[in-house]
Amino acid sequence: MPSMVLEPAERLTLIAGDNGLGKTFLLDCAWWALTGSWASVPAAPREGTDRNGVSIEFAVRGPRAAVTPQSVRYDWNKLRWQDHPGGTTVAGLVVYACVDGSYAVWDPAAESGAWVYSREQVWHGVDKGDSKIEGLVRDWRNWQSAADKGTFETFRAVLEHLSPSDLGPLSPGPMTRVPYDKREMPTIEHRYGRVPIIYASAAVKRVLSLAYLIVWTWSEHRIFCHMAKRLPERRMVILVDEVEAHLHPRWQRQLLPALVSVAHLLSDEVEAQLIVSTHSPLVLASSETVFSETKDALLHLQLKGDLVALRTLDYMKFGKVDRWLMSDVFELTHPRSKEAEDAIERARRIQRQADSPTREEVRLISDDLRSSLADDDDFWPRWVGFAERFGIDL
Repeated sequence: MPSMVLEPAERLTLIAGDNGLGKTFLLDCAWWALTGSWASVPAAPREGTDRNGVSIEFAVRGPRAAVTPQSVRYDWNKLRWQDHPGGTTVAGLVVYACVDGSYAVWDPAAESGAWVYSREQVWHGVDKGDSKIEGLVRDWRNWQSAADKGTFETFRAVLEHLSPSDLGPLSPGPMTRVPYDKREMPTIEHRYGRVPIIYASAAVKRVLSLAYLIVWTWSEHRIFCHMAKRLPERRMVILVDEVEAHLHPRWQRQLLPALVSVAHLLSDEVEAQLIVSTHSPLVLASSETVFSETKDALLHLQLKGDLVALRTLDYMKFGKVDRWLMSDVFELTHPRSKEAEDAIERARRIQRQADSPTREEVRLISDDLRSSLADDDDFWPRWVGFAERFGIDL
């Protein structure tokens, strides 16, 4: 039976790999192992899987969590997983930022500890049952107008910490009104001016949501622990699927290092463990300033035949983004367009072939190179002299 083992690092785990190989699946299973619930559609065995031996095994380490591996089998008769074993969930808070804008939150201090909120609910709230949340718009307004602005100042600090350099610090502005909306609407101020948050860009909205859910989770946990006369948890696990989603390259270079240290803005005693998936070489390039070989890990999903393998890569600093693109993480042959890559590979083959090519063959490849390469591409010196031997003037 094929198997896959995810061993998250102590502080930061980066998961890379091609589309469709299972990055979201791993994050979903990590959330389930930590909380005992599914953030969206439960994982299921793929079609054609043998009925025997389908299981998820996990161990959660912590002051009140079991270290002994637990195993949960798939029940083929009921077409669902058997119940998550009690007493094995994480001793700490969990925030899972899904790529579609929804979020899942776990608070071990609450009786119903796991909640899943759609993107709409994150922004505008849920007013029912144990999953009640005011939402970003109302909580922002409440925090900003409160006599004790402790939570609001924490939110302001987290938001500024996650801000991009091109927009400048994202700073809460005064309330305003927008057409056809009876609510007082928070505004965000940055280099381009003041914008009601519902009109913010997709990138700004994603980071606003992430900052809000991190602060909201910690704030609600602290309030509950105060009422229950118990000490707050000191661990937080943050799961982020496609951390670069919607972000400009400048922001992609900054967000990951900021997330690594964001928990300390909540409390000096809070330690965060991050598990992050990414397709971005800029995100991985940004990790070079914070990556620790003892506390962090870079994992890679790769298709081997018809099976997917997950392996831990030796972390290397490649410096330039194009070198990350051509590393084992992304496996590109060239940091160029597909057309340029094909033209260069044809040019290399014709240069290596034993039989001399015809002038027409060299001319056709030269035309393809001319249309796909920049004038100062470093492949030209290798090709120009070769083409001139056939009377092709480049």
